[in-house]
Amino acid sequence: MLKIKKMTDQQLNNELSRMEMHRLGWKLVGDTGPWIKPDGSYSSGRYRDYCTELASLEIQREAINIDAEQYMRNLEKVAVHPAHHKGEDLISYEVAAWMANASPRERAEAAYTLFNTGLDVDHE
Repeated sequence: MLKIKKMTDQQLNNELSRMEMHRLGWKLVGDTGPWIKPDGSYSSGRYRDYCTELASLEIQREAINIDAEQYMRNLEKVAVHPAHHKGEDLISYEVAAWMANASPRERAEAAYTLFNTGLDVDHE
C-alpha cells in the first residue's frame, strides 16, 4: 500500500471511492466498474475527485459522522505544521484556524486515514 503523501490525487480519489462504495454495500464488477448497488441497480463506476473543494467537504462529513474526534486528530496531523502538534484535547485558535483552512487534499488524506483504521498519517 502506498503511503498517503506518495499517492497522486487520482490514486487517493480511487482508494477513497472504493472505500465509500464498499461502506455503502456496493460491489465492484471488474477492476473499474460498474458497481452493483444493494438494490441490484448499477452505477457507472466513475470515481469522485475527493481532492476538490466540494467532494472533500462531502468525504469530510462522512468521516466526521464515523468518528469526529479521530478525524480532527488526523486533520491536525496533515493541516498543521508538526512543530505545533501538542497531542492535547484542547487546541489553540491558531491551530483551529489552520484546520479550518485545510486544503481539499488534506481533508481527503485525513478521511482516508480514518477509513484505514490503524494507518497513521505520514509526514514526508
